[in-house]
Amino acid sequence: MGTATMDYNRPADGGGRGDVVTPSATAPNCINLSVEYGSVGTVMWATVVNRCGSNQRINIVVQNAPDSGCFTLQNGYQQRWTFAGINPKVTRIDSC
Repeated sequence: MGTATMDYNRPADGGGRGDVVTPSATAPNCINLSVEYGSVGTVMWATVVNRCGSNQRINIVVQNAPDSGCFTLQNGYQQRWTFAGINPKVTRIDSC
């Protein structure tokens, strides 16, 4: 059905590329998400940034590819994930 892979976990640099997505999130609003798509519609890169002031445990829920699974995102850090499938799309971010 596809894959979900974490690309990096590092301190947030204040920047961010890609389209800002506002899914129907149950995670706090201080979790920021940006999304970039590959040219053929089979790959999506999602970067989440934690600006909450505390560590957050979240799950990136994706349509047409596996979810990220629950993981802890440290305060002030960002993680980039690669999702592969047929037209993958982030539908929401859940708290775990």
